[in-house]
Amino acid sequence: MSDKLLFKSASAAVETKGIEALKVLADVLNKNNDIDILVEGHTDNIPIRTALYHDNWDLSAARAISIVRILTDEYNIAPTRLTASGKGEYFPRPQT
Repeated sequence: MSDKLLFKSASAAVETKGIEALKVLADVLNKNNDIDILVEGHTDNIPIRTALYHDNWDLSAARAISIVRILTDEYNIAPTRLTASGKGEYFPRPQT
């Protein structure tokens, strides 16, 4: 899913449209229990340092965890089926 659908810049809070898209994904996952998911969090290539995030790697991992939490907490996907991974500045999304 596009990071622009899911997050505002420098944020790990999932946007409303992103939550709606995750529901569609969760419906598919709940019908197909043999599918496991690797959630990769990404950022752009603009370095950040905030009180919440030491760098883009922290932000990307927080984004992936936000998605995993929604899938497990809101849509009852088994946590054993999900892995969160942060790519950060080491695999940035290009600026658009």
